[in-house]
Amino acid sequence: MKAVFAVRMASARETDVFAMTGEEEVAFSERSVILADFLCVASAGESNSQINISANISHHAISRLLERGASTPKTLKADVLQVLQKARSLRTMLSSGLEHNLTKLKDDMTYDMLMPHGDGALVLRTLRVNAAAKSFFPNPMPVFSIRTYLEGSMLGTRDLERMAGFRISRDATVSEEDFRHILAWFQGNAEETDPRRRLSIVQEAGLPWTSENST
Repeated sequence: MKAVFAVRMASARETDVFAMTGEEEVAFSERSVILADFLCVASAGESNSQINISANISHHAISRLLERGASTPKTLKADVLQVLQKARSLRTMLSSGLEHNLTKLKDDMTYDMLMPHGDGALVLRTLRVNAAAKSFFPNPMPVFSIRTYLEGSMLGTRDLERMAGFRISRDATVSEEDFRHILAWFQGNAEETDPRRRLSIVQEAGLPWTSENST
């Protein structure tokens, strides 16, 4: 048997997004950049190829990276790849981590998480993207979808507490201690949400920072 594994980044003008409930109703459609895992296995003269989307970033989030100073037109491609790789690494740890029950995340629920980036944070949401695409995981795994970028001044005390202790190992082999650390980080970070919910940011004083439609 021979196997080839690759990762591909692609731009999609129209991406269908679904909730994690298993329902086939489209929550919304959007432009996005997708990071997908590709697996090709050949054995005894037969071959099988499968694609699994692991992370994506919405056009809205890319716009916010530029508008809020976390990226520039010159560095945008490299910056988008970097944040997608971070999201993919988190998703991989969640799908293959030890003692999965250390987290409160359930396969049929949608969650929001905050991931540190630059001086601010990226909002990640667990969703299904292009649900008809064949996956080599036995059950539908959530796509870690980057919804927006929040600059540092938009983050409150609770937001900073949720992100505390974030780290991703760059080693090819992740230690059991690293697995347990990131799963515990999920536990304190993830908050259940509606997949269609617009983001609403609140200042410490309790006044809205911005409207839900513009975050």
